[in-house]
Amino acid sequence: MTPAPAPAPAEQAKGEVTQAVFTTAVKDHAPVDDVTKVPGTDSRIYFFTDLRGMEGQHVVHRWEYNGKVMAEVGFDVKGARWRVWSSKNLMPAWAGKWTVSVVNGKGDVVASRDFTYGGQ
Repeated sequence: MTPAPAPAPAEQAKGEVTQAVFTTAVKDHAPVDDVTKVPGTDSRIYFFTDLRGMEGQHVVHRWEYNGKVMAEVGFDVKGARWRVWSSKNLMPAWAGKWTVSVVNGKGDVVASRDFTYGGQ
């Protein structure tokens, strides 16, 4: 008796994140700066990503504060290179460490960055 062939491994989502930065603004489809600390006087921050080879996938920016998902912003990637950004209006009570993850079409976290809001 011949054993059944092993099942094929699940297809992996393709592509990569070539840039993932927090910025105070986006101009001409590019971040104007790269920040890791946001003063409490600023209330809005952007998360910019440059996606390569992810065409056809639905990608999500997942904003987390203290381990709690505060927002998820989805994008349909429609080209071999796709630059997308999301933003968050911050409240003074939300001072501390924030994490934004890039989640690919298979649900895998493919990039993650942190910033600190408030304080010095």
